[in-house]
Amino acid sequence: MIGVVIAAVALPAWYVVSRRRRLQVTSVMVPEPGTPVRMSPPRGPDPAVVEGVASLPGDTRSELMRSLERMDGDLAALRTEVERMREQVRKSSRGADAPRR
Repeated sequence: MIGVVIAAVALPAWYVVSRRRRLQVTSVMVPEPGTPVRMSPPRGPDPAVVEGVASLPGDTRSELMRSLERMDGDLAALRTEVERMREQVRKSSRGADAPRR
């Protein structure tokens, strides 16, 4: 009976402690404002992938192209949304720096 009570208390406590340790925010995750973001240079497509796509049947290739175009559209929408949110954060941070009356 006591073992069940100890397990019922220890398991949630262990879960909370382990989640807190895993989800810790660090400066590495969130760079300082104004810090330039370094990105690795884009590399060309893997030749094996290009050869694999060339060997696909025509209907599969056209389906793949439609999927890629949809993904490209989704990516463009996400970029727009990220820019909108970034601008809102900049505006709110400028407002927070202003002296209150």
